[in-house]
Amino acid sequence: MGRISMPQGKGSQLHNRRDYEKIGREVPDNIDKNLTRENITLVDKDIREAYQEIFGEALAQYNDKQKRADRRIENYYEHIAKSKNGEKLFYEDVLQWGKKEDFENPQTRKMAKEALVRYASTFEQRNPNLRLIGAYIHMDEASPHLHLDYVPVAHGYSRGLSTRNSLDKAMKEMGFVPEKESRKNNATKLWKENERAYFGELCRSMGLEVEAERKARGSLSVEEYKEVREEMLGEIEQEYAEKKAQVESMDEITSYIASGDRNGIKAEDYTIEAKKSFLGQIKEPERVGVFVENMGKEQVESLMQRIKADERIESILARTQEQCKSLIAKAQTEAKEIRAEATADRNEAIAKAEQIKRNEQNITTRAREWAESVKKQYQEVADKVKELLGLKTKLETEIKDLQAQSKALEPVKAEVRELQRAKDILTGAVENEITQSKFKDWSDMPYGTRFSGYIERGELLALYKDGSIRQVGFNPNRGWDHKTLDDQKSGLCRVGLMVAEERVTIPRNLLKELIGARDKTKPISQNLENMISQQNAANRVISKVKEKGRGGR
Repeated sequence: MGRISMPQGKGSQLHNRRDYEKIGREVPDNIDKNLTRENITLVDKDIREAYQEIFGEALAQYNDKQKRADRRIENYYEHIAKSKNGEKLFYEDVLQWGKKEDFENPQTRKMAKEALVRYASTFEQRNPNLRLIGAYIHMDEASPHLHLDYVPVAHGYSRGLSTRNSLDKAMKEMGFVPEKESRKNNATKLWKENERAYFGELCRSMGLEVEAERKARGSLSVEEYKEVREEMLGEIEQEYAEKKAQVESMDEITSYIASGDRNGIKAEDYTIEAKKSFLGQIKEPERVGVFVENMGKEQVESLMQRIKADERIESILARTQEQCKSLIAKAQTEAKEIRAEATADRNEAIAKAEQIKRNEQNITTRAREWAESVKKQYQEVADKVKELLGLKTKLETEIKDLQAQSKALEPVKAEVRELQRAKDILTGAVENEITQSKFKDWSDMPYGTRFSGYIERGELLALYKDGSIRQVGFNPNRGWDHKTLDDQKSGLCRVGLMVAEERVTIPRNLLKELIGARDKTKPISQNLENMISQQNAANRVISKVKEKGRGGR
C-alpha cells in the first residue's frame, strides 16, 4: 500500500532534463543511467518565452500608460528575478506514489508511470492559473515520480500589471480560500490536499492501493491530547465541587439560624395568619416557615435575600450538575476514542516493526544468497581465468611457430612483390612512373630561369595526378595560363619540364626472361610483351611533347 506524497522541489532543470554529461558533470549515484531511456518528458518550455506568452500583453498595456521612463518594465522575467517581494520565477512540486520497496514488481512501476502520465495530461485543465513549463517523469531513480514546474498566473489587479506572478492569489482565484488563514492553513495547503486526493483516486483506478491520510489533530500527539482532556475533566469536576460547597455552606447557615438561640437570636417554626381588610379582603397571605426573634428588620431582610440566593444557587447547581454530567460523559467518550486511537497507533507501530523485522530477515536471507552466488561466480571466473591462462600459453607457442613460418616465407613475399610489380606494369602504373621519373618541377629550375621561352617552344608542361599532361600557355599578362595557375594552387598538377634521361625499373624475373628471349625464333611471354607495349606508349608521349615543342618555335 503506497502513500501519496507531493513535496516542494528544488526546480533544477539540470536534474530534470538529465543534462549532466552535456556540461561535463558526472551523473549522481542515485540515477541509474541504464534506465534513463525510460524517462518521459511531457512538457519542456523555455521559461523566458513562456513569460512573454503569459505576461506580454499585460506588460505592453502597462508600459503604454507610463509617462515616466523609469516606471516602465522592460522585461517582466528579469523584473521577477530581481524582485524582493518573495515571488519565484517558477515553482516545482514532486508527485509520487509509494516508496522504494513498493516497486519491486515491474508491473507496479508500469502502473505508477501510467498514473503519472494521466495526472500530468489534465493538470492545466484542473489548474487554469498554473501554467506548466516543465513536466518530467523519472523512472531511473528508486521510485517513479513526476516533477511539475509551473508559473502561477493571477488576474484582476487595478494598479500595475493587470496579470502577474502571484502564487497565493492564483490559488485563491481557483477557489482555494481557507476559512481561518494562517501560516499552516493557507490556499497552497488546500490546493495540495485537493491534488493529492485527485491523484489518489487516479491511482486506485489504475489498481494501486493508496494509504489513507490520517485525520489532523492539530500539532498535539496522542499523549499530549490525553493530558489536555484530563485537564479539562479536572476543571469541570473542580467547578462542580465549588458549587456544591457553596450550597452546603448555605445549608449550614440556614441550620445555624434555625437551631435556636445564637447570641440572643431565636428561630422557631411559626405560622403567620393572613391579614384581612375591614371588608374581609386578604392583604397578605398566610406564611409558614422559620421566623427569628430579636432580629432587626435589616437583618431579617438580609437573611431572606440569602435564602432566595440559596434557592437560585440550588437551581443553578442542579443545572450545573446536569451539564457537568454531560461534559464528563462526553469527555469520557472522547477519552475512550483517544485510547482506541492510541491503541490502533500502537498496533500499527507494532505491525510496522514486525514488518521491518521480516524485511530485515528477508534482506539477510537475500544477502546470504547473494554472497553464495558471488562466491560461486568468483569460482567460475577463477576457473575461466585459469583456462584462459592455459590458452594464452598455447597461443604464445603458436605465435612463435607462425613467426618462424613467416620468416621462412620471406623469399615467397619477395616473389609476390615482383608479381605485384608486373601487375602494375600491365595496369599502366609504369607509364605514370616513367613520366614522373622524367619530370622536373619548375621550382627545381635555377633561380632567374625564364619560362617564356619554354612556353613558346611548348616545353613547359602541367603534369596531373592521373598521369595526363597538358602544355602550359600564356595569360594576358604573359604569365602561366589561368587554368594552370588554378590547378597548380589547388594541388591538382605540377608545372615543370620533361628531362631527357629515361630510367625504367624492370622486375628481376622479367629481366631474366628478356635476356633469355634474345633468340628471335623463340616467342616471348605475354608479361614481357605488355611491358614493352607500356614502354613504347611512354616513348610516344615523350615524342609527342617534343614535336609540339619544335612546332611552337
